[in-house]
Amino acid sequence: MSGNGVIDLATFVEELFDGLDREVRAGVEEVQDWIEEQVHGATVGLLNSVMPPLVQAGYAAVKLSESAIVASAAAGIGFTLGTADVSNAVLAGAVADTVKRGIGELRAQSDYAKEGEQHTMTTHRSLYELEDDQEQQRRTARQRIERAEEYIGHYRSRVEQVRETFYHFSAYHGVADDPGFREALRRTADVADENVRHAGRRVGELEEEYDELLREQLRERELFLAQQRGRLTRARRTLSDPGVG
Repeated sequence: MSGNGVIDLATFVEELFDGLDREVRAGVEEVQDWIEEQVHGATVGLLNSVMPPLVQAGYAAVKLSESAIVASAAAGIGFTLGTADVSNAVLAGAVADTVKRGIGELRAQSDYAKEGEQHTMTTHRSLYELEDDQEQQRRTARQRIERAEEYIGHYRSRVEQVRETFYHFSAYHGVADDPGFREALRRTADVADENVRHAGRRVGELEEEYDELLREQLRERELFLAQQRGRLTRARRTLSDPGVG
């Protein structure tokens, strides 16, 4: 993580989907809190950028520890400027810590094709058992994709919510056109857009892996039925000619 609390692009995508895998496979809900941590990093950066022009504009007497909730008419939200220690700046709903590394590294595989190959080696006692197992695989795969899309959308909206709040706050105090603040506002949007774009590409990869899973399951089902037909044929031959076998 960089000094301004914003993680790099590759780390963002990796941590997002690692947390998502743990949610889907182990039921550990952590991604929502993790997103708030990322939003918190963006908040700290914007807070650092808006304070210098505020002071220059004659608001030196404003203390962070005494500032009020700033209402954002456009977004219908409020933002509380906390204490002078910006590392403690918080957003409504943000959390201090998460359990994203607390459970012993459940580094789940997201390669559904390999998952399908592993299940091909599994001996199912009936077609029903095979199809039930395959349905569980498909449900898990779809759940991962759907949650990823939901969380990516939530991350995008939370960052935009923070940007709007800071913009209205700065406009209220007459510093919205400060070059440093406008650059920070733009940079926050650019980082969020890049994160969303690359996370979206990963969702596309999950969709491709899901399609491969379906193809592998079809092959697995056909193989199972062929084996069943073979056993049935041998059984009939045995019944018709007890000496065969």
